[in-house]
Amino acid sequence: MEDYTLSSEAVQAEIVELQQRSIYVSSNQTCELCKRNILSTQFYVFPCGHAFHSECLLENIRPHLSVEQRSAVESLVKMIAAGGGGGGGDAKHGSAAVAGDKGPGGAAAAAATANGGTDGSRRAQHYRRSLQTELDGYVAAECVLCGDMMVQSVDKPLVTVEEQAEQLHQWAL
Repeated sequence: MEDYTLSSEAVQAEIVELQQRSIYVSSNQTCELCKRNILSTQFYVFPCGHAFHSECLLENIRPHLSVEQRSAVESLVKMIAAGGGGGGGDAKHGSAAVAGDKGPGGAAAAAATANGGTDGSRRAQHYRRSLQTELDGYVAAECVLCGDMMVQSVDKPLVTVEEQAEQLHQWAL
């Protein structure tokens, strides 16, 4: 039982440390997937240094998720897009999340609350942050370029059987 307690305390300390982590992002850094400037919209930066726009990372991660995970992600994205209770990051100003943080715009939402938000808006901001945190658990669990997911996908074909059949049909004379 004592080992469990020590392990739990170590994990909690690591989580707190990760929440305080920051990374310097150059103004000319680009998204690793679309090659557009990273500061144009919300983005994620991983400890390995790879940076991705939120929407690029989401699109890239979807094929690697199980059906249940994909459904959960779609539901979370819809709830956040519908307002999710307000608050959160401002995509126009390039909010960022370091993988392991509690979501893009968490600091912005906290600042809005500190600047006189009402109880209702605080609850809404907290709800939106909880939705974003849950989404981050799926999307930002690991870097898509150098994480375990990429290593596990090495043995998967580059072109699926369906895509191959479609390509053959398109090139038929």
